[in-house]
Amino acid sequence: MIKNSMKQILRMPVKSFSFLVLMVLAAFLLTLGCILYIMNNATITKYEDSFITIGTVEQKAFSVKRGTEWNAELKDYSVFQKAEYSSLLPSSILSFPGANYIHEPKKRSYYGSYAPDYILWNTSSPQNFPVVIAEISPIEDCIPDEAVKVIVKKVLFGDSALEGSSLWFCNHYTKNPKPLKKGNSYAVVLLTNYWAHGKHFEAEAKPEKRSVEYVPIELVSKQYDRNGKRMKDTLEGNSEEASPYYEIVNGFYETEIGKRVLNLIEGYAMLRATQPVTGTNATMLLMSFYLGDSYISQGRDISEEEYNQGDQVCLVSKEFAENNKLTLGDEVNLQLYFTNSKISSGTHNMEQWLPITVKGEVLSVFEESRYTIVGIYDTFSGANDERFRLALDEVIVPLASIKNQNSCNIMEYGPMKGSTTSFQIPNGSIDAYMANWEKYGTDELEIIFYDRGYTQLKNGLENIKQVSLLLLVVGMIMVLFLLLFFSHLFITNQKERIAIERCLGVEKKQCRSSLLSGILILLIAGSILGCCLGGVLSQHISADTMDRVYYDTTYSNVIATETKGTSDKVANDFLVVMIVVFSTGAGIALMGVLISVRKINRILNLEPMKLLSEKN
Repeated sequence: MIKNSMKQILRMPVKSFSFLVLMVLAAFLLTLGCILYIMNNATITKYEDSFITIGTVEQKAFSVKRGTEWNAELKDYSVFQKAEYSSLLPSSILSFPGANYIHEPKKRSYYGSYAPDYILWNTSSPQNFPVVIAEISPIEDCIPDEAVKVIVKKVLFGDSALEGSSLWFCNHYTKNPKPLKKGNSYAVVLLTNYWAHGKHFEAEAKPEKRSVEYVPIELVSKQYDRNGKRMKDTLEGNSEEASPYYEIVNGFYETEIGKRVLNLIEGYAMLRATQPVTGTNATMLLMSFYLGDSYISQGRDISEEEYNQGDQVCLVSKEFAENNKLTLGDEVNLQLYFTNSKISSGTHNMEQWLPITVKGEVLSVFEESRYTIVGIYDTFSGANDERFRLALDEVIVPLASIKNQNSCNIMEYGPMKGSTTSFQIPNGSIDAYMANWEKYGTDELEIIFYDRGYTQLKNGLENIKQVSLLLLVVGMIMVLFLLLFFSHLFITNQKERIAIERCLGVEKKQCRSSLLSGILILLIAGSILGCCLGGVLSQHISADTMDRVYYDTTYSNVIATETKGTSDKVANDFLVVMIVVFSTGAGIALMGVLISVRKINRILNLEPMKLLSEKN
């Protein structure tokens, strides 16, 4: 009967060949669409886990205020500009309907930990510390409205090599400073400032020679309450502060100014032995880690559970661990004694504020805890963005582990900046977030998103997904149409043949087999060939597009993970292709058999004479 069926197929070469070609095409489209759809979803899931979307927040200045300060070298006022803000906005303003945060916005402060028992970059290189507290004496009566030479009689803090030597001194930012008298000694807190200038310097120095000058700084401390309001210093309004060098007389160090100088010696000694500590709710919220400038080289990251519970665990820098012979599992003692709510630790400039309270007292430790090292991080030289760099010896801890957050010894306070305020949202939700922000937000904040190109990648993958879904639907419709149409040509149009075979005594079973075998041969051949072609092409498409790394992993451990899992991924992809090819081919064949058997049974249930009397 199979031979008879094949003869019937050969009698319709055009129809048979058309069915075979179209079935190959339909099976090809169906298989290709199915495999691409499955692999595309797997790729989206993989990148969903690999990518992180971070937003940084910066408050924009409401206006720019012009200010002036005296410049002793120019003998005139210099103009400077200072940003003015309508008010300092809290991070809570970013909590609005539709803000689907993974980690909510939080303005990070950094804390100073007094660490005299550890080797830090400041303590290992004391000559790099910019502050000198000393007793000086002029070599002649003079007015320091330009660089004048003074003798350093005693170094109370700072570079001890200066003691006994001379230096150039200038009250650079005061128009009419008070005079210095020969033979008198003066207590000063000095900072280096540009180059020496004026007739005294020019008379003594060679034209090509340049020397730095030292300027005195005021002893008025700037301290803030937890709401950002500046606290008043007891020295404010003191006329002596315009010329902050103080004649040393009997009992000087018993006076308010003298005690403040002594407390500054202790305060700067603490500051030189200070280790920066940053509390956060996730390591990736620190842009240095997100951008790949910093990475965990030993141990592990702080877990989400540890962050949420405020466990006393930490990440320390490689240099700090090596200098102090610390390893994973060791404890670090943190003694927090000041808070900086203006800038990040990597951009700190400690000499801009005095390490004493507004009462002139030494800052006291307000929180002491021991943290266990769970990870050691390293930082590449040449950061992508200097704003986000980490400080030397910086310690990263869970924010919830700090009990006295933003409440004690706040020495600087400022608006939200990209380096201090960040949040995390689900990947691919930037447009939705910004649409809601347009409704409820304010123009005073600038939000910048970093997603490592996920939005563009997701759009490309979604396009592939739509194409694969289209191929899948078109292939399925073609298969169904071909099975219905050609089953009509090969079966329904052969009623006369079936009636004659039945009249000659051929059993229904044999007739069914005769009709089914021919179409089944074409169906199986076409589906196998089409499914195999679809599987092969899908592998090429997958290799060319979906396995690309769509973001820079130069400074990431993602490369190692990808390399390690490459062979497993190839094996998994091949297994998926084989399963889809087999399942699609079997499904097409089964569908064809069911449709054909149903039509054959309907014909076989009719009497032969009735079949002969019907027109095709």
